[in-house]
Amino acid sequence: MKKLYIKLVVFGFLFMVLLKGIDTGVVHSSSFSANYRNFFEAKDSYDYIYLGNSLSQRMFDIKEIDSVLGVQSINLGSSAQHFYITHAIFEELVQNEALYPDKLLMISVSPWQFKPFTKERLKYLQMQAIDELSFSANYVEILTHFYDINEYPKVISPSIRFHNDLFENINTTPKKLKASLKSDRKGFDHDITKRLSKKLRKSKQDLKEVASVYNASVNNAIPESIGARETQLLLEIINGCKEKDIPVLFYTAPAINMIYGKQDFGKVKFLEELFESENINYINFNRIFNDLNLTLDDFSDYSHLNKWGNKKTNTVFFDSIFPISKHKQD
Repeated sequence: MKKLYIKLVVFGFLFMVLLKGIDTGVVHSSSFSANYRNFFEAKDSYDYIYLGNSLSQRMFDIKEIDSVLGVQSINLGSSAQHFYITHAIFEELVQNEALYPDKLLMISVSPWQFKPFTKERLKYLQMQAIDELSFSANYVEILTHFYDINEYPKVISPSIRFHNDLFENINTTPKKLKASLKSDRKGFDHDITKRLSKKLRKSKQDLKEVASVYNASVNNAIPESIGARETQLLLEIINGCKEKDIPVLFYTAPAINMIYGKQDFGKVKFLEELFESENINYINFNRIFNDLNLTLDDFSDYSHLNKWGNKKTNTVFFDSIFPISKHKQD
């Protein structure tokens, strides 16, 4: 019996080694993996580093910003990225001082990023970022927090996840990674021309009026915690930036469903009060929604800006964010 156990352990070890080797040739998202690996393999940092979910990827017209200011930006965000993963990416970033942003670390936050997942699709989307995380306490926490034990194999191994197309993936992954790097998108979604459909517009004709009372609604809301562990993770990033002298700005992207999302106003107020108490720079773009003259034409859906909306948020970057980052650098 003892020999059998030894054989099983040896077999398991060899299988994991083999699987890990195969996993390097299979990726969930070639665009995210190529961008992430390129960043952490680089010897020099970027001026602006963005963390967060897809709202961060669609927040600004980065091509204009980088061109006008002569800077370089990169985004390590991913679709529906939960804050547990954002925190894990930050922890990997701070281990290498050479990769710290030269001007500013930009972290998007919204109540959605702290909520537990209720849909399988959201759990699935996390895997594109999980694939690139180093094995650590953060990795184990993410695995055990979001997934059942029977899901562990497909979460841990993209080879198992995509076993039906394994050989095709092994063959095409290098080409896809190379093509993603060549596109030079650096994690951002550029030039989105999609606009809201007539059906989506119909129920939001009072957008301007609802946005006009947003500030008062948040001010009058009772602060509601985003969760004890979630708050701790947020504070760990804040304290990490202070300790490492990393200039940071947290921001909440403008979104139609946030303007209408009364159920989250308490969490928004909680976040605002937390950043204020920690003396951390924070911008809630929904508070200046009408000041930016954002309309239904500026969104591709209820959450994401299109290229016309990006032009409007860029004014805040040039007028308010760049002076902060320049001051921090000096």
